[in-house]
Amino acid sequence: MSARGEEPPGDNAVCGYRAGGGGGSGGGIVVAADSVLGAGSFDARGGNGGPGLGDQNETWAWGGGGGGGGRIKVFTPGDTFTGMRLVDAGAGGTVPPTASSFAGSPGITGKTAAVATIPASYDNLTCE
Repeated sequence: MSARGEEPPGDNAVCGYRAGGGGGSGGGIVVAADSVLGAGSFDARGGNGGPGLGDQNETWAWGGGGGGGGRIKVFTPGDTFTGMRLVDAGAGGTVPPTASSFAGSPGITGKTAAVATIPASYDNLTCE
């Protein structure tokens, strides 16, 4: 299951300053079930910051910041899930190697939690 943030595309304009956009934040995943098993993955990682291409002479640039990791919460009394729960932050965007360029900062790592009881608000849900 995925709710992953995205990395913005680079700005390929032929004139002006080309800044790196910020990465999208990871989303939220909530699972409420009698049992959760298997070995797949829950992925709520943040997207990487976009590359800062700078001015046309590549003398300076600012990379986009990485998106923060998302949140994963699993409500189940039977958690035998052996897969991965991914909430890593996105990396900061890259820049040309000049003294006046600043790479984007990474995002903040998200959170995961597993709770052994299912809240009443999630009990007996039906999908139509």
